Amino acid sequence: MQDTQIPSIAPIITEVATRLSHRLLDTKYAFNTALNFGTSFSVLQNLPKAKKPQSILTASFNLTELNTHTAQQVLIDAQHPLPFRPKTFDLVFSNFLLHQLENVPQFLAQIGRALKENGLLLASTLGNESFWQLYSACQHLNITPPTARPLPDLQTVGTALKGVGFNMPVVDKDTITLLYPSTKTLWQEVCLLQGICLEEAPLPTADTFKKLASFWEAHFKTKKGYFPLTLEVIYLHGWRPHKSQQTPLPRGSARVQLQDYV
Repeated sequence: MQDTQIPSIAPIITEVATRLSHRLLDTKYAFNTALNFGTSFSVLQNLPKAKKPQSILTASFNLTELNTHTAQQVLIDAQHPLPFRPKTFDLVFSNFLLHQLENVPQFLAQIGRALKENGLLLASTLGNESFWQLYSACQHLNITPPTARPLPDLQTVGTALKGVGFNMPVVDKDTITLLYPSTKTLWQEVCLLQGICLEEAPLPTADTFKKLASFWEAHFKTKKGYFPLTLEVIYLHGWRPHKSQQTPLPRGSARVQLQDYV
């Protein structure tokens, strides 16, 4: 999927959260108790009535995210285990958070313990193919790009999801192209999308932004004068084990021979 828009960070996050939440419409289950970890609380609130959780607890490692919400909320200390009792939630919704974490498998394992049997995790993260235009420009111009930590790849997050005990894992992705009016705005939002505090990340000089703009002009800039930037958005979908779930047949148990159809 390829989308184009001139964003600010809130619309980007909300758009991805909306795409993620729409996956609930493909399930036959109702989710009574949900944990919304991070942003886009309103997306869960605006689901169709049949899929809207009766109770939503919003949790965050960042106080400023909680200040925008009026629902039940809790601030989490990132240096400590998640403070939720085992088998508390039917649904955990985590939007644009995993790529900001130091230890993704550990977080997924803790989320798994907080989910009830047959509970569902829906999560999104930036993937490692994001920002390739900026990285290409920085490499060519010998500029250090704004990077908090390596972004995860599709295979790694899928392996992590399965490795901590989620059943029927599904991992897929969208490619979204954003358009910016300047390389300075682009740079700032790359920082924000990775959880980098702008006050703690000095901006490059005006001369550096001119060099970046010249590189975009030569390689990427659109006919209308905007600066494009690609995001790879990875979606994770996994269930906690339950006896009602389908399971694969044991290896070697097939009763149909391939040669019968060749």
